[in-house]
Amino acid sequence: MCDKKNIQYFKDIISIPTIVNSSFTNININSNNISISITLSQTDIKNKKNKLYNLDKVILENDSIWSTPFLKEASTLLNSVSPSFRKQITIKETTPNEYIFDILDNDQTIISSFKSNNQIKRILIDDWFGNLSWSPSEDYIVFVGELNKNNNNLGFFNKDSGIDLNNTSIGDQYLYRESWGETYSNVYNPTLFIIDIKNETVFPLETFPNDKITPGQPIWTPCGCGIIFVGWEIDKRKFGLRLCFNRKSSLYHIDFNLYKNNKNQLIKENQQQQQQQQKEQQSSLIITPSPLIIENLIKELGSYRSPRFSPDGNNLVFLGFDEVIYNHNSCSKIFRIPWDKRVEQKKTIVETLFIYRNFNDEFPGIYCSSLPLSPFINNNTIVFSDSVRSIRKLLSFNIDTKQIHIINTNGIIDSKETPCNYFVYQVNSLKKIALCRISSPNQPPSINVLKFNEEGLEITKHLVVYKPKQSDQHANMFSSFKYSIHNVPTLLNAQSLKSFEMIYLKNTSKGKKPTIIFIHGGFQMSVDLEYSFSFAYLVSLGYNIIIPNYRGSTGFGRDFLNSLVGQISQMDVDDCIQALSYSCEKVDPEGIDPDKLCAIGGSHGGSIGAILAALPGFANIKTVILRNPVIDQAAQAMVTDIPDWSMFKCGISIDENKKSYNTAPTIKEIEIMKNLSPIKYIQDINIPVLLLLGENDLRVPPKTQGLLLYNSLKERDQIVKCLMYPSNGHALESIEAKLDQWINISNWLNKYL
Repeated sequence: MCDKKNIQYFKDIISIPTIVNSSFTNININSNNISISITLSQTDIKNKKNKLYNLDKVILENDSIWSTPFLKEASTLLNSVSPSFRKQITIKETTPNEYIFDILDNDQTIISSFKSNNQIKRILIDDWFGNLSWSPSEDYIVFVGELNKNNNNLGFFNKDSGIDLNNTSIGDQYLYRESWGETYSNVYNPTLFIIDIKNETVFPLETFPNDKITPGQPIWTPCGCGIIFVGWEIDKRKFGLRLCFNRKSSLYHIDFNLYKNNKNQLIKENQQQQQQQQKEQQSSLIITPSPLIIENLIKELGSYRSPRFSPDGNNLVFLGFDEVIYNHNSCSKIFRIPWDKRVEQKKTIVETLFIYRNFNDEFPGIYCSSLPLSPFINNNTIVFSDSVRSIRKLLSFNIDTKQIHIINTNGIIDSKETPCNYFVYQVNSLKKIALCRISSPNQPPSINVLKFNEEGLEITKHLVVYKPKQSDQHANMFSSFKYSIHNVPTLLNAQSLKSFEMIYLKNTSKGKKPTIIFIHGGFQMSVDLEYSFSFAYLVSLGYNIIIPNYRGSTGFGRDFLNSLVGQISQMDVDDCIQALSYSCEKVDPEGIDPDKLCAIGGSHGGSIGAILAALPGFANIKTVILRNPVIDQAAQAMVTDIPDWSMFKCGISIDENKKSYNTAPTIKEIEIMKNLSPIKYIQDINIPVLLLLGENDLRVPPKTQGLLLYNSLKERDQIVKCLMYPSNGHALESIEAKLDQWINISNWLNKYL
């Protein structure tokens, strides 16, 4: 049975557009006008689509803001404006494996248009593989794409007459190919592509060694003669890449000018060989060496990401770890390579600018996945955002003094009582401004331009460029709850880790309310004050929400993060029980009904939720809702795309003589993982369970995890319901899953809480 109120509230909440991206599209040092592009996503319930729209804004000299009168539906797959703001590229996918590249000037006149000629299977543009990167001359663009290899592998009995039976590809038509795992299940051969604007062509850098490294996050060197990129090492097998910042990688350099010269010389030699063979009537294949020379810039084994050049071109700054780590995310360091842009230096000195921080330090460390595409506010200071405990804050870091500074927003944008979350899209050093997304649990995201002083330490001006319109219904929803952050003492009061933080979302209507504890996954992730439509929806229905950043979460120090390794299903469960108890007794005893508690968790959070379901005497949970939960660590280790994580988080050490864990764990290792899994407690679960699973989840495959719990509960005649979403992975992020799961969750809560 479906509650009409739940559906109407959901429709109201998701009608608010989501900000996908924002960028500066025109800035002139001689003018105060600033042009900004905003990409919005809107959910079309009727047609079950997420539609993208573009909105243009201009900040005029008097700080008034001009806006296009209507949203324009995005008709292109990708677009990017050049650094000078004089050119723009738009990319359209016309048919599978075929793209059209249009180059426009700043009058929106097409100055060239050309096709990819079936060379690219998929353009890989995201926060992991990077963006389109313009050369300083704006004659070239580099990006990462999946190479469209012609599949010449044929069966043994193919009837085509021209088959060469000595061809090694005969019989390889079903050859297994490894992908990069969750989210990238169809990514096999990523390579670097170059868009040559003058010659109206696009081509791969040949021959890229994609059997040894996978490229990502490419940028041009300051003089435009070379390309820097992140290269992930491929050893004996590929492991899942998504959200795994510890995958072995380095920064590599390609001398693009040398590549062009070598390629032209090889083409010339090829033509001469072909002419000679024609004269001699030979038909042998011509095999030429690769013109591509790749240089590894970092000798230290580790994991590196997010390379960015300073505006003067003298420094290459990046994030990473200069050691092998097994945590999939950890406290990062900031590095610098001094760069001689005149000679495209061949010798590199890597300098560590900022090291790891711990729980008791004043600043808890760096955890962001990447820096903004252009983070420098001046030649020696970067501005970015990162999790500082339970809030994502604005930060500035001086690469010369090595000082990090939390930029004050109190009284300028937000207040101590109602802090906001910040995300920096782009920084412009000419105008000393940053383009930033700002939100809070009861404030949907807005786009803001922040003006900084010369040092990048203070905000001197703040302009709201875009804020979603809210109906009276929206205003009532968001005014019906408030949020707060609380320091919760640990149960065992560990010597160095005596507390953790939790976010509390309170429905402000009178009386005691049913309350949900929302448990994040990872475990090496965290929840901050970013607006979430799902949280807003549940609170608007009358629920309070407790969100613990239990020990093991990011944003609180390296020791805080590492403390959970080998202690999963114990320490994290203790912290969640303590968060429930502390909330009921200290935070809101008049607003929480202790007899109406529910747990919602996904992935590792689902694992914690399943254990809480088996401990009614401690947690008093009445029902649990689990999204792609880990139920059996041992079974997961043998089928997931990240088997190393399953073993490491259970405290299993790796053989010193090996680079990775064994694919097949030993009996002893299986026993360790079983004892740290919800499967150990599965017979004690006697409360209603709702499961939401992604059929194509490669990280926590449902057949060995969620369905294991489902079938175990069914055979004991327990109340259980399973929703299996086809063509969905671990995040359950398709439009079908989005529209279905939260209505099902609200109906389940109505019935069992």
